[in-house]
Amino acid sequence: MEEQQNLLFKILKDNQNTEFGKAHGFSEIRSIEDYQKKVPVAVYDDFAPYFERMMNGEKNILTSYRYDHFNETSGTIGVPKVVPLTDEQTKIFAKYNSALISGLLAEHDFR
Repeated sequence: MEEQQNLLFKILKDNQNTEFGKAHGFSEIRSIEDYQKKVPVAVYDDFAPYFERMMNGEKNILTSYRYDHFNETSGTIGVPKVVPLTDEQTKIFAKYNSALISGLLAEHDFR
């Protein structure tokens, strides 16, 4: 839990000056409860206008991290959707997925 909380606060700090971060008070978030109050639960359609602007080259909208790639989802629950992929996301996925897989393998004694 501590590791995940540290990651959340790093992401909030890194992105506090983005359009989305300013609109949701990232710089004022000091706890999980603050985050839950300031950042509403959202669905893809809530972010689609931001993604479109990002695909048109605008920066510092949702993220301050560098992105130059957009992933297309499989569309299993409808039309495929496009989401940006940042270098930071790639690093985070690699770090945490490796730990998750190692833990699962150890827990189930797969060989």
